[in-house]
Amino acid sequence: MSRDERAPKRLPRRPNLDKLKKDAKALLRARRSELSGLRDAQFELARSYGFADWQALSDAVEVALRRSRTLEEQADLFIADACLRYNGDDRAYRHARAAAMLEQEPKLAFVSLYTALVAANLEAVRAKLDESDPDLNAPAGPLQRPALLYLTYSRVPAPCDEVLAIARLLLERGADPDSRVML
Repeated sequence: MSRDERAPKRLPRRPNLDKLKKDAKALLRARRSELSGLRDAQFELARSYGFADWQALSDAVEVALRRSRTLEEQADLFIADACLRYNGDDRAYRHARAAAMLEQEPKLAFVSLYTALVAANLEAVRAKLDESDPDLNAPAGPLQRPALLYLTYSRVPAPCDEVLAIARLLLERGADPDSRVML
């Protein structure tokens, strides 16, 4: 095998996970005698793109797809991944993905009051509160929750003093400390 054959292939600009799954199945059909199953084919395909395994390749595709969206669309995905869920789909990998999104795109914290709260960014929260006078107790934003719940349901790691300062600010501006949502 020449050196060029071992060089990792590049993912397309807009990779498609369904296509990669089909590629893995095609690889399995073509090399049935060498590969013991679909997992082996997925592993081999991931390695051909320079990733450690199929999960790493899948994660890279997800990140690429998210980055191709508008900042507002990314913000909604960020909030959906970052906040506690009670629908049986509250997984740690979602929280980690939200934290990674914020690290890669710090501007997410400034998209809306709700992204600022989820990101626990005091500067962004102040700016959003100053530019409008929202009803902090009304269900609003992408999750239709009172503002305080975006802060308290966020699972994105943040300094405790920052979270407390934001909570105090919201309470000073009239947020109900007994905020709740009926699920």
